[in-house]
Amino acid sequence: MSIIAIEGPCAAGKSSCIQQLTRRSGVHSIREYNDYSYSPPTFPPTSIKMTWDGMKIFETLEEQRLVDLGNILEGSNPTHVLLDRSFLTILAFRYGIIPVTGINIQEEIELHWINSSLKILPDIVIILDVSHSQQLKRVYHIRDRYLPILLDQTFNLRSVQYMIDFCTRHRIRYLYIDTDEKSIKDICHRIAEYTSLR
Repeated sequence: MSIIAIEGPCAAGKSSCIQQLTRRSGVHSIREYNDYSYSPPTFPPTSIKMTWDGMKIFETLEEQRLVDLGNILEGSNPTHVLLDRSFLTILAFRYGIIPVTGINIQEEIELHWINSSLKILPDIVIILDVSHSQQLKRVYHIRDRYLPILLDQTFNLRSVQYMIDFCTRHRIRYLYIDTDEKSIKDICHRIAEYTSLR
């Protein structure tokens, strides 16, 4: 059984791909953090304390996701479990906002999550990327659903690069896909090939 994290900026196609891929036999998924009931932390944070308070909230959410994973494993025999984002998103977003907040405790945050037992560690990370212009086109009619920082070009470039660097440093298999001008069907085909999805 493989755990596969689908990562990337807003509107890169993560949820659409997961919806398609979970139609395959033996493939299950775990919801994105935002789909759980919780009081979201202030983002971007304005102090170190607010940064750590946000970490605690996401640890609680990750604990709920661990319960969901346990229920999947107990109730079926999955070949693959897809994560709609992972703890890597939390790390990447914190790195992405450093130029905005001036708060750089990235090493401490990364070490905290690496040593935490309250996380789902993916076997494979799929990083779906999208250009800034294409992202804005995709969210044109629903732009008000997103925090402005999540549509910021520098923030997304830094976040994606952090994900690539993290996977490289920690020897996690990853596949980078530029989703511009690609259909969901084509993206899913590449993911399926790379991860041996049936």
